[in-house]
Amino acid sequence: MKILLWSGRAIAALVTFGWLLITFLGAINPEKEPWTIESTMLLTMIVIAVLVTLLAWRNEKTGAIALILFGLAFSAFGYVSAGHNKWLAVLSSGAPFLMAGALMAAAWMLEKRMSVRDQAPSPKT
Repeated sequence: MKILLWSGRAIAALVTFGWLLITFLGAINPEKEPWTIESTMLLTMIVIAVLVTLLAWRNEKTGAIALILFGLAFSAFGYVSAGHNKWLAVLSSGAPFLMAGALMAAAWMLEKRMSVRDQAPSPKT
């Protein structure tokens, strides 16, 4: 169970760090593109990714739900803003957050099931 939880946290943290790195490198690029509404939305999504990842480290259940919802939103953004390779954009933007959220939700559900089973009274023989 803990491996699922820590795998979800690690995936969310690594993907968030990757998006932060891409944004930072794009910002310091001397030949950078002009700032557009799409750039603003992407920056907003990355800030939300940082907040959701921090929430996922703090609270398993709420973090898992937030990661799944954010993964869906980021996938939708990737699909709408991509040119020709829409599904590649979905897979590279929102899918890792969906996977991290699913892992954390599975860990939370298994933990809950184990605690309920441990608290159940043993049958009398």
